[in-house]
Amino acid sequence: MMTHSRSEMIHSHQTAPTLFVEANGIRFACRRFGKSGGVPLVFNQHFTGTIDHWDPAVTDGLAATREVILFNNAGISTSSGEVPGSVEEMAVNAAAFIRALGLAKVDVLGFSLGGLVAQALTLADPGLVRRLVLVGTGPRGGEGMATLTPEAQAVFGATYAHPDDVWLGVFFTPTEKSQAAGRAFLKRFRQRQEGRDPEVSDKVAPAQIGAISKWGAPRAGAFDYLREITHPTLVINGSNDVIIYTVNSFILQQNLPNAQLILYPDSNHGSQYQYPALFVADVTRFLDAEVPFPTQRDPVMADKPMKIPGPDHPITIDANPSRVVVTVGGKVIADTSDALTLREASYPAVQYIARRDVDMAALTRSEHTTYCPYKGDASYYSIPAGGDRSLNAVWTYETPFEAMARIKDYLAFYPDRVDGPHATPLVTIDFAAKAFAISTTAERDTLVRGGFGPDQHKCMRRIVFKPHESKRGDRREAFLEMDDNGGERLD
Repeated sequence: MMTHSRSEMIHSHQTAPTLFVEANGIRFACRRFGKSGGVPLVFNQHFTGTIDHWDPAVTDGLAATREVILFNNAGISTSSGEVPGSVEEMAVNAAAFIRALGLAKVDVLGFSLGGLVAQALTLADPGLVRRLVLVGTGPRGGEGMATLTPEAQAVFGATYAHPDDVWLGVFFTPTEKSQAAGRAFLKRFRQRQEGRDPEVSDKVAPAQIGAISKWGAPRAGAFDYLREITHPTLVINGSNDVIIYTVNSFILQQNLPNAQLILYPDSNHGSQYQYPALFVADVTRFLDAEVPFPTQRDPVMADKPMKIPGPDHPITIDANPSRVVVTVGGKVIADTSDALTLREASYPAVQYIARRDVDMAALTRSEHTTYCPYKGDASYYSIPAGGDRSLNAVWTYETPFEAMARIKDYLAFYPDRVDGPHATPLVTIDFAAKAFAISTTAERDTLVRGGFGPDQHKCMRRIVFKPHESKRGDRREAFLEMDDNGGERLD
């Protein structure tokens, strides 16, 4: 198992452990994963949802470029306490939780009820929030928000053969395309099994409905408070949200001083789950932009054309059945049997190694970046153990273009800046000639496959390569380790 520093977390939605933090008299359950070092993105969940009700395609997609923090507010699943009776109290808890993590500034994403909490949090503690993402939510006194909408009452009040099917009606429209996206979401939604949060208790729904009703109750000047939220805000919803009517997203955008509205087609309350890749791209662009809403095209992006691989520039990605090892100064940096071989036009083949099989603690992220019109933006790492030789020795496409999606969460190494990558070949041995050709330079053990008779196969364990200087230059001596005598040199 590789060790990893806090500065480069490798956990995902599926593997992040549940952590606990005490604040405001509550023991909050949370999970943290993704790329740390920048402004974290804190998620606030929907009605009766837990940290396991988020879509991995969304959380992992956003975690590729920032740290993601999921948490249960008071009284939800594994968090202690009681569900507060108002949205404002929920926001107080959220702020206390964030500060208990030692964070002075965060980006906040709120979905549905979580969007109400995100607004109240930003209003009460504006210095804590940098940018705001509001999804499928609405303002105080919004249209149809004093109670659950008739459509919501019908969906939540129905019975289902499979309990998860309720979300098909809550998040997706009745069209065939939307329902197909919903079924795909349900598969992703249940992928995590180990350490999964239990569902909420029967006390949660009534308490949350009471808080939502207070927020949604009609009042004079209901939307005035929105003018006090001057933070850059991205509002996203489906074109036909029947849980919190889509018009409420329009009201938010019209009354927030610095907001953009995006509506996705043929979608309901969970539009981000119907279009996860599009949602991740929109949110990433908003959070990463130096100017949230530029008035002209970014001149840098204007110089970044996007191209699709084709006959004139073919790119193939294949699983590599061999073991691939990368070392620097005798230290193993990466070791995998699950590499991907990328072949691009006439360039040499490149081995991409999954992040999970790389010792990220041995790497240091650099400021260097490049752009490939076929793959996207590349980030780089140096390997301190290799000195100047290993500066910017490693690159990765954290958000590759769709055609290159397979190399997401994979890293590649410049062969001349490390000792490798070395791929263990399929070995053929001529026992009669006792000859063995070696072309690699790192000392390693190689499992032997094929090229010898049944009897020899039974007694052979492995080939061990050792450095050896000869008149023909740097090559290897191969030692054949046998079960009977422990070693026979192949001259």
